[in-house]
Amino acid sequence: MRRLSLVFCLFALSLITTPSRAELQTRSLSLGSTTLIVEVARTAKEQARGLMFRESLPENHGMLFVFSPPRHVAMWMKNTPIDLDAAFIDRCGRIVRIAHMKRHTTEQHGWPGLSAYVLEDNAGWFERNAIAAGTHVPALSEPTHCDPP
Repeated sequence: MRRLSLVFCLFALSLITTPSRAELQTRSLSLGSTTLIVEVARTAKEQARGLMFRESLPENHGMLFVFSPPRHVAMWMKNTPIDLDAAFIDRCGRIVRIAHMKRHTTEQHGWPGLSAYVLEDNAGWFERNAIAAGTHVPALSEPTHCDPP
């Protein structure tokens, strides 16, 4: 019992010491005629937390998940109290799918190919900004692996 209590305390301490969102790197990202400010989630820990527990997301702000090397990715909304859209982006910087994700669900969203990035934003943001599957995001392109858009 004592060992179980110690394990629980260590787990609770790890949650308390998780880096705050303010510590995530941010960058601007141009999509069409709009510029987004995105928090960049690179590590497994940052990606696992994602936008969990976030009560709101300012307009034109989002989170960019970086997967290096590109891989099969599935996103879900556990403990996420806001609806989000997720754009799955290949290593050529092309949006290959936009998933509409409902708050607090464990349904998995992805696509059959490899993702180099996933960009999450408020539900409806991509549609409001005329961004769809096929849109090219030049800043996320790896030109040595891609044909010109």
